[in-house]
Amino acid sequence: KNSLSNNSLNSNIGNNSSGNAIIVPSIVGKTVAESSSILANNRLSWGEIKMEYHDYIPNNQIIEQNPKAGTLSEGNKVVNVIIYIKMEVLIRYVIHMASHMKN
Repeated sequence: KNSLSNNSLNSNIGNNSSGNAIIVPSIVGKTVAESSSILANNRLSWGEIKMEYHDYIPNNQIIEQNPKAGTLSEGNKVVNVIIYIKMEVLIRYVIHMASHMKN
């Protein structure tokens, strides 16, 4: 199991500056697209995103989140996740990032 931290994927999905507490929904087992909608609908944002690569797990599937589902979240409402990606996707991503670093 290998990890790659990816700060470039961080993005604000929603803005919850109202100070109201939110019960964090479950996004484990969901795709990135499904999770984006769930977070936005709950006024939550992506936090730290890590990618782990495996060839036997569906691509772009959330396998861990923090805070955990059902947790009451207050203040800065972000959800940190680990996403499984396939090796071929990781290689394409690294090549893509390397080409942008040259510019």
